[in-house]
Amino acid sequence: MPDSFFDFPVYDLPKPSESLPRKALDASVTTLVLVEKEVIDDAQLTLLNKILGAVKLDMQQQVALIQLTPNEIFKFSQLRTFTNIKYLLLFGCPWSQISIQASFPDYQVINFRSKQLLRVDSLDKINDKAFLPQKKALWASLQNMYQIK
Repeated sequence: MPDSFFDFPVYDLPKPSESLPRKALDASVTTLVLVEKEVIDDAQLTLLNKILGAVKLDMQQQVALIQLTPNEIFKFSQLRTFTNIKYLLLFGCPWSQISIQASFPDYQVINFRSKQLLRVDSLDKINDKAFLPQKKALWASLQNMYQIK
């Protein structure tokens, strides 16, 4: 006798990330960075600091960083109450990982629900010397997003 009345397998959904980091509550934080990586090593952190520094962002003051495992979900709807966060940068995270069931082009700034979103390749790929065209596209997109000339 089956344990359930379902005649098909039932799978557990990935659990959403519990909450935004406490730092996201600070009024000075305008950018949320999501990185699909369990551990960010020193080289990747240095790269991220360089990328954000190029658009005059202080990672300690203006940026909240969330690391997501590949199966972890971040609910985009959590951002509604954080009016200070205007920008969302996704490094290696697919749109579905932030509960957006749509497909937008990579390396293009998307205006979505009063936020500007930018999805790019993972920090590992961006750090690869063979990814020069993507680095240029990232720089152009960040200039557009943060209105840097």
